[in-house]
Amino acid sequence: MFLDGPVYRWVLKLYHEGQDNIENQQYDLAIDRLTEGLKLIPEPIYDWRLSAVVLTAMGDAYYHKKEYGSAMYYFCEARKCIEAIDDLFLTIRLGQCDFELGHMGTAEY
Repeated sequence: MFLDGPVYRWVLKLYHEGQDNIENQQYDLAIDRLTEGLKLIPEPIYDWRLSAVVLTAMGDAYYHKKEYGSAMYYFCEARKCIEAIDDLFLTIRLGQCDFELGHMGTAEY
């Protein structure tokens, strides 16, 4: 489902700020912005397309911080969203996290 209205605009603003922070290697600030945005999304969060986008961005911030366990957690959470089940980026990042964590048996998603 799609969010609309002021909540959507506010979450999208925080998402874009988080993406800018990731590009500028300000990963902790990105995580703060994205977490703030995620808290605004109504439950159940897995029903909203925007949740997949925000959770994936959070995973990416942790991935760039080299916190692969946390990155994997958020990528797996993003995959619970209906819109992200077959997302190729998530599949690649999950494999990369597995590789970095030494899980060679599961690194081939």
